[in-house]
Amino acid sequence: MPRAIARGIEVLDGIRLPKLRRPAVIWVLTKTRRAQVDAAQAAYLEALGGHPHEIAWDNRAKNYIDTIWVSTSWCDHKHGTHCGNCSRIVFHCEQSGVETMLGGRVDLIHSDEPPNEKIWREARSRKRAGAQLLLLITATPLYRKDWYWMSVDFTDCTDRPRRGRVTVRSNLDDNRFLSKADKEKLISNWQGDNLFDARRWGDYVDATGMCPFKRE
Repeated sequence: MPRAIARGIEVLDGIRLPKLRRPAVIWVLTKTRRAQVDAAQAAYLEALGGHPHEIAWDNRAKNYIDTIWVSTSWCDHKHGTHCGNCSRIVFHCEQSGVETMLGGRVDLIHSDEPPNEKIWREARSRKRAGAQLLLLITATPLYRKDWYWMSVDFTDCTDRPRRGRVTVRSNLDDNRFLSKADKEKLISNWQGDNLFDARRWGDYVDATGMCPFKRE
């Protein structure tokens, strides 16, 4: 969805997207540089595909992207360049320091995995005057130290918005992009894992202090 909003698409898979300021400024928050490169950053680039965009590198040698400029319907230029009508997708990594997340006024913030609580509370203030701010967290709730504050903030809002927040939980069966064989293999790989319920069903799991060996 953030990629579609960046391009200025109004309807995706038959669903009307939130109406944000266009062109949009989108922040993507990641936990580590490797997670940025191999997960969030890779997913954004794959979704953009051949759509005209330009990459501004933070560190080209290590494949760290700072910003992706995304062409919108108001642009009139080719791939590999940008103009004032382009949306911006900007990557922020916790590993680089908490303060890099602060400041600025944006239209959408997407956190890939549970964000640092301090960072997310600051993110909620990044709204432009008179404009809508959309906040998204996509996460597998594996470790209590990461997800506990989320479980409190998003109490009683599963599949029903409350206080401007909503939790949408999916499980492995909901993934349309994996074959049945892929899903069965993953379930087999996860057997005996203390985090099985989080990976399989999206449940909050606290494995802190649990013995890593078989109970018997």
